[in-house]
Parts: sequence; C-alpha cells; structure tokens
Amino acid sequence: MNMRGIPYPRTRSGTASLLPELPWHYSGDLLTVEYRTDPSAVAALLPDGVTLAHDDEDPGAVAFI
Repeated sequence: MNMRGIPYPRTRSGTASLLPELPWHYSGDLLTVEYRTDPSAVAALLPDGVTLAHDDEDPGAVAFI
C-alpha cells in the first residue's frame, strides 16, 4: 500500500482507519461578512494581552460556518 501524499490517519498495515476510504465528498454552507470598522473601538473590546494586527487600517470579518 502506497500512502504517500495521503495524510489521513492509518496504521502501517492499513487495516485500521478513523476515516472511510477515498474519495471523500464534503458539502456545506459558508457566509463571510467583511466590513470596515474603527480600530480603536475594536481594541476596546479585546481582552487584556490581545492586540490588533495592524496589517490593514480598518478591516473586519465574521465567518458563519
């Protein structure tokens, strides 16, 4: 059995697996809302020790999976 390039959990013999055989088919819904916001207002909501990444001036995003 050649398991190269197939990174799912199998034993060396291939007799035990946590996942079914390939191919796997997945389906689902995803909604991402991107918006602009005031960075200082967002920073005020963060817990102590957590800071904003300053890669962009005022982005925000919420993902519903």
